[in-house]
Amino acid sequence: MYSLINSPAEPMLLGIVLFITGFFLSLGFSGFSVYPMGLVTKEVFPVATSITNSCGQMGGFCTPLAIGWILDHYNWDVVFTSLAVGCLICFCIVATLDEPVDDPLV
Repeated sequence: MYSLINSPAEPMLLGIVLFITGFFLSLGFSGFSVYPMGLVTKEVFPVATSITNSCGQMGGFCTPLAIGWILDHYNWDVVFTSLAVGCLICFCIVATLDEPVDDPLV
């Protein structure tokens, strides 16, 4: 985020910074889209993946709108506090998930 705020003026360096940032933001997508594979059968996997992907895309669409609304009505402190609370909620949800594998070392 620091490199995006202080982005270079040269187009090639800016392109490299944006590519690397997009790469790191996309790292979680593979786990996000593959997680339903271990929970459902082969017949309903496409539906489960589409539901998971749709919910993720809705979150990606609605979050900037919600953060913009919060920023319009409050200040940056409330924005970062709400993002921190959202991160804590997501961490708690992920920490309570049961993996579908019986023995993860097999």
